[in-house]
Amino acid sequence: MPPQNNSENNRGGGTQDPAAVARAGARGEERREQMQEIVSRAASAAAKNVGAAPWKMARAVTEAVVNPYLEEQARRLAEKQAALNEQPAQSGTAVSSKKLTGPGFWGIVCLALLKDISDVFLNLTLVVALFVIVSGLVINFIIFFYLFYTGVKPSMRKLATIAFSLIIGMVPFLSILPETTASLFILRIIENNERIRKAAEKKFSFSR
Repeated sequence: MPPQNNSENNRGGGTQDPAAVARAGARGEERREQMQEIVSRAASAAAKNVGAAPWKMARAVTEAVVNPYLEEQARRLAEKQAALNEQPAQSGTAVSSKKLTGPGFWGIVCLALLKDISDVFLNLTLVVALFVIVSGLVINFIIFFYLFYTGVKPSMRKLATIAFSLIIGMVPFLSILPETTASLFILRIIENNERIRKAAEKKFSFSR
C-alpha cells in the first residue's frame, strides 16, 4: 500500500501554524488583561462607595466598568465628525482658543446637572434606579463626545477630577456640590488659563 500523503495525516488535527498559535495566545492574553482591568476598576469603585446606598454603589461600579468603552467610542466618533467638518482650528487660521464656551457648553452643563440630581432618585424603585443608571451612561457618552470634539485632552479631565477631590478634601462641606457639573467648570478654568494648564501638565505629567 502506498504511503499516505503528509497533508492527509495532518488534516483535521495535525501540526498548527505557529503564527496562528501565537496570535491566538496574544488575543487570549489581551482578553485576560482586559478582564483583570475591568475587575480592578469595579473593585476600586466599590471600595470608594463602601457604606453608600446599594444602588449608588451599583451605579458607581457600572460607570467604572462601562465608561472606558463609552469614552473610546466617543473619541472615534468625535474624530470622524471633526474630519468631516474640517474644523478651522486645524487650518492654522486665527480662531479663539477658548474652550468649553457658548451654548454647547451650557447644554452639556444642563445634562451634567441632570445626571447629578438624578442620584436623589436612585433608591426609589428598581425601575427608576435602572433608568437613572442607563440615562447616566448616555449622558456620560454625550459629555465624552463633546469634550473630545472640542479638543479637551483626557489628561485634563483626569486633572479636573483630581482637583475636585482635593477641594473636597480641604473644604469638606463642599461635598454637597454636584460632582460632574463642578468638574466641568474646573475643567473650563484649567483649559482657558494657560498658566494653570502648563503648570498642571508639568506637575502631573499625564501621558494622555
